[in-house]
Amino acid sequence: MHIALVIYGSLDQTSGGYLYDRKLVEYLQKRGDTVTILSLPGRSYGASILQNWKASAFDYGQFDLVIQDELLHPSLFWANRLYQAGPPMLALVHHLRVSESHPAFLMPLYRWIERSFLSSVDGFIFNSSATLLSVQRVFPNNRPYVIARPAGNFPKLNRAGTTQGQGGLDILFVGNIIERKGLHTLIQALIDLEQKGHSPVRTLMVVGDSSVDPTYARRVDRLAKQLPPGRVQCMGKVDDERLLSLYQSSQILAVPSQHEGFGIVYLEAMGLGLVPLASRDGGAVELIDDGVNGFLVSPGDYARIAEIIARLGTDPVLLQRMAKASVEKARSFPDWDESMEGIYRFIHDLVGDSGGGKSR
Repeated sequence: MHIALVIYGSLDQTSGGYLYDRKLVEYLQKRGDTVTILSLPGRSYGASILQNWKASAFDYGQFDLVIQDELLHPSLFWANRLYQAGPPMLALVHHLRVSESHPAFLMPLYRWIERSFLSSVDGFIFNSSATLLSVQRVFPNNRPYVIARPAGNFPKLNRAGTTQGQGGLDILFVGNIIERKGLHTLIQALIDLEQKGHSPVRTLMVVGDSSVDPTYARRVDRLAKQLPPGRVQCMGKVDDERLLSLYQSSQILAVPSQHEGFGIVYLEAMGLGLVPLASRDGGAVELIDDGVNGFLVSPGDYARIAEIIARLGTDPVLLQRMAKASVEKARSFPDWDESMEGIYRFIHDLVGDSGGGKSR
């Protein structure tokens, strides 16, 4: 089968969504399908809307199936309406823009555009049950779908070996340096602990691209300067070997995002014996049993984050017990091949049932 995958930019970008897309392409090719990448340049939201004219020139007729990363919804919501015939189109949904925090006056526009895109496709590939529910809230429908949860990039441990380093906790943050990921909330929690005079934290290591939102990156830098020198160490983008080393030297992964469709980084860290601290808004609830193998916090609740860090920093037995539970939970999740096989069967059944044509 010949499949088109529509994305922004190239597949080698460093985010969980692009990792998922790469794994999907690799698996489909391994199973004998041909995958062609159709790309649009990444732009601001307003400029992306203007790219509908460019997307309308894509020749979908040469493909048996078109998969569109939902990230492109502003560039495709109108262009998709122009295709009255042709192969089935699926949306690959990592998370919705309307699940994020934006200025209130813009939300009706974002919701209308996103709903228009979702209603223009024939079915869905979801990375979590939480993402499925998010779509149903925006666009209630009974179109075919599959849920294929991600896996991590590193082999899972057979047992946890996490112990607190001498001198305090080493906490790891992994994600692009953008407001949605909540790094400012995490640093504010460390400031709160420092001001109370009993911080158990030795270092916060920050891995991620700071060029995505330079204004926000400067805001985070100003916050970090309120902590003792060296407390926050910004590593920038790192390769897999370096990231694995940072996982292995840390005890806690803290990424208190506003929302995550799934959160590959949580699963990855859990498989390596870290205790995750994540947002309760989104797919992390499918991974983390609050207080058992990690912690879930409300977006922006730095006081609760500080409380959790203080507790883990003073109770090494609890830290070790939760690290072990974290590994056990991660090992219960499928690997990439198992998840991608679910997508492979779904799309082949869909194309067979539709006779190669659109079903909506």
